[in-house]
Amino acid sequence: MGTRTGTPSRGVDKLKQYVPAQENVTMNKYGRLPLGSRERRGVHTEITLKNGIDMIMVKKGLMPDHEIRQTTVNALVDSGAWTMVINDATREKLGLETTRVAPGTLADGTHVEYKLAGPLEISWKDRSVICEALVVPHADENLLGAIPLEAMDLTINPRTEEVIGAHGDQIVHSLK
Repeated sequence: MGTRTGTPSRGVDKLKQYVPAQENVTMNKYGRLPLGSRERRGVHTEITLKNGIDMIMVKKGLMPDHEIRQTTVNALVDSGAWTMVINDATREKLGLETTRVAPGTLADGTHVEYKLAGPLEISWKDRSVICEALVVPHADENLLGAIPLEAMDLTINPRTEEVIGAHGDQIVHSLK
């Protein structure tokens, strides 16, 4: 492997914004990588998933808190996905039941039917939401979609590529 060097982003040397050069890729005349040549990394964040029925059982005093089925995952934040997406392994670990079957469209336009499972509590730092999760049987990773992001008042900071509170540390719910 060769040595990786940095190239100026958008040809702006004085701002020192550099994009890692990729091997065997020719830059265009503006010092940019050709469209589609950048490896998609995505934004990931750590979230905790809990079985919603277990949470109710604990609140009713029918189950001890330490028996709540839960897992912490590093989820891909995907604002193009409408809800939480989990695979069968995560669904089984949490003991989630299928609630219904719904149609879905993949990124390539293929129409499929998926199971929805829940209820599921999603927690990010001090914020949480209860929702259903779309179950994609052999998904490589869990996806945190638009509805849970909005419900927890979260957004992606494009500069730092991290999940942040849309209104800082305080959750703001719009009632308009």
